[in-house]
Amino acid sequence: MIPVPGSCTDAVRCPACDQPFSVDERGNDCALARCACREAPLVADVLVPDEGELRDQLLKAIRSGNCGLARRFVLGKYAWRMQGRERLGLRNRFRDYARHRLLSSVFSALHLNRLVQALPTRRITKKVVAAAQWYPYIVHRFSSPSLLAAIPLLGLTQDSHGAVLDAPCGMGHLSFLLSKVLAPERLVSMDLSAPFVYSTRRFFVPQSGAAIVHDMNLPLPLADEAFAAVFCGDAFHYVANRTGLAREFMRIIRADGVVVITHAHNRLQPNAYPGYAMSPAEYAALFEGYIVRVVPESYVLDAYLGNRPLDLTREFTTAELNQSAAVDIIAARTPDVLRVLPPMRDRLIAASRNPQTNPLYRLRRSAGGLVFERQIPAGLVDDFDAYPPILAPRVEMPYSRVAIDNGRYQFENSDELLAQHVLLDLPEDY
Repeated sequence: MIPVPGSCTDAVRCPACDQPFSVDERGNDCALARCACREAPLVADVLVPDEGELRDQLLKAIRSGNCGLARRFVLGKYAWRMQGRERLGLRNRFRDYARHRLLSSVFSALHLNRLVQALPTRRITKKVVAAAQWYPYIVHRFSSPSLLAAIPLLGLTQDSHGAVLDAPCGMGHLSFLLSKVLAPERLVSMDLSAPFVYSTRRFFVPQSGAAIVHDMNLPLPLADEAFAAVFCGDAFHYVANRTGLAREFMRIIRADGVVVITHAHNRLQPNAYPGYAMSPAEYAALFEGYIVRVVPESYVLDAYLGNRPLDLTREFTTAELNQSAAVDIIAARTPDVLRVLPPMRDRLIAASRNPQTNPLYRLRRSAGGLVFERQIPAGLVDDFDAYPPILAPRVEMPYSRVAIDNGRYQFENSDELLAQHVLLDLPEDY
């Protein structure tokens, strides 16, 4: 028996008996993790500790020695695409793993979004439009204002040690940013969706400390006071049991730890996808008895775009918070976290390993040099107003500052293009 892979073994606990898991190796891609009271499947380094249909299916497949079937259960609707590409000898990338690529392309090419949305309301219409919009949203997530606005708050992990939780992790974008400012082995990624957790581990942070499938309406399978920080990005308002989750977050952070909830929808302002939105005061009340600061998301985004320090000592009026479409919540046990954080943009740029042309730009040649032209897909039209301050419509790079190495453009000062988001530091298999 060996511990669960990763350096976060001590942080992961069975939600029933509060004991750590150990692993009985069963194959190249799957194993059984055991605690004092149950067995939990571990498939493709994704742990499934919750009781339920998925866990039962995985246990049956692993016990029969069918690791391929177990992997298909974890990937769900995403499995056929991954397996098909593998059989064809093609390299699997995130944009191929993400679903609805073809549907999104058709909608964008034929400008169908507005037309379909104008049709009489039907459940199938809503599903088709949502599917077409999902692909550009998730593939272009690294340019999303809501994700960029979380970057200044990554400074709360500086000079910390121990595990850091990203929950719910979605498909892995925030986990990737966190892995650039701390050792990936410190990171625990958690989500209700098994394919999303797999995506995070496979495409974004392969060296993460743990990747866990878990319903966050339930007690977290994590140890008391084990985490230096908890990040919950663009998701808290979709959890029904927000009171219980807030309590669980505070349970698992250390005395010097911090909880960071970003892009929480404000119920006092219109939102197309509100979830279980609350007012800023109601969010703050969830953390009564602790140090808590609620901040307009726009304030944090402005600090990022201006590459300025983020002052968390500033208090905002009720009117300022109520007028914010989304807010960030910072909660801790000690007031030390409410400090001025240094700019994070240059640190992320310095950590870049794979600068690539932002998919929201089309690259073409001109007489004077290479030209990057912004192109916003139809699925992101609703967010277009937020993009101009972030993404310049046109950027030109003189040929004197461009070289070609192994068929790829190399730029004399890629940091400048990274700062403008014309280039993005992307995971290798993005």
